[in-house]
Amino acid sequence: FQLASTAQDNAQNLTEVVVTANKFENKSSLTGKVVTVITREQLEKSGGKDLSQVLTEQCGLSINGANSNPGKDKSVYLRGAKVDHTLICVDGVPLYDPSGIGSNFDIRLLSVDNIERIEILKGSQSSLYGSDAMAGVINIITRKIRSGSTLQGLMSAGSYGTYKTNINLSGGMPKTEYTVNFSHFSSKGINEIEDTSAAAVKERDSYQQTNLYESFTWKPNQHVKLKTYLRYAKFKQDYDQGAFTDELDLTSKNDNIQTGFINEYRFNKLQLNLLFNYNDNKRTYIDDSTLSQNGFSKYSRGIYNGQEYFADAYGSYSLNEKIKITAGIDYRKSNSEQQFLSISEFFGPYSSNLSKDILQQRQLGIYGSLNTNLFSKLNIEVGGRWNQHSEYGNN
Repeated sequence: FQLASTAQDNAQNLTEVVVTANKFENKSSLTGKVVTVITREQLEKSGGKDLSQVLTEQCGLSINGANSNPGKDKSVYLRGAKVDHTLICVDGVPLYDPSGIGSNFDIRLLSVDNIERIEILKGSQSSLYGSDAMAGVINIITRKIRSGSTLQGLMSAGSYGTYKTNINLSGGMPKTEYTVNFSHFSSKGINEIEDTSAAAVKERDSYQQTNLYESFTWKPNQHVKLKTYLRYAKFKQDYDQGAFTDELDLTSKNDNIQTGFINEYRFNKLQLNLLFNYNDNKRTYIDDSTLSQNGFSKYSRGIYNGQEYFADAYGSYSLNEKIKITAGIDYRKSNSEQQFLSISEFFGPYSSNLSKDILQQRQLGIYGSLNTNLFSKLNIEVGGRWNQHSEYGNN
């Protein structure tokens, strides 16, 4: 019975339709790639886990800090590659952090409550997605709209003063769909300091997060689908700067807002997609040292702001049932400004200011791929990409 059940499950996995592998809907058995899908049913069974805890359970995917304090940095390592080589997408739209060096997006800003499924594509996908996807792609697909209006709510509580609230309102009609999702998470956290002596100060590192997501979809006919969206997320955390210093006044804040559209056009064998995303990220780190002293400075403040514009236009055309061509062009532009101030008892004051005029970049990319399934057990994909970067030239 167990063998029969396993064989049936494998058959279902092989025929599951995925979109991340080729940028168009295709059966996983025809992609020739390693794709793992986390379904909505699996997410609902995960209970109170956040996105990092769900992802780190997958084979070949590790997230440092997933089981630490909620506010701990969540660094994504896919197949052991660097964090900036795994691309995070939502509904196929790449997400970046223009305020950071590697541009890798902070998954703490994403709520698990508005996810329909997650497609994890392992292995280099640079032809279609760029150099950010050398290790793979994690594509988060938002909840599907059901017919009629639906209001759902969730309230939960756990240890360490942890509370979670989620409200989701969605509805669908023949030509329009809408969804509004609000979630709030709060936890007093744990004390991560290693000093367990009686004289040590016991201070928990708390975390608060708020997410708001809105989308509206218009389908004037069976060939056209137009979707606009708005995502807002913010979190605030207390954390320790070292293993032996229990910081009582070191905090960080992160505010992120994204808006854009996802348009689809289908005409017989041709499918066209047009994506646009505006991303604004603000990160602040403050240590005023009024309650505790660390070994680095009496006071420090770091402010990192960044904005990014991303646009992608691509199409897929089926020559026949076994050959399909995908080609597109994408453009991204980002700028950042960084301010840092440190006052130290031993090293004196230090400050650094980098403006938007210095920290900016632009990139234009043209890409394409040819997918063939000439034989039942042979899948071949040939692709290429040309990039023109404002700093690194043509590649």
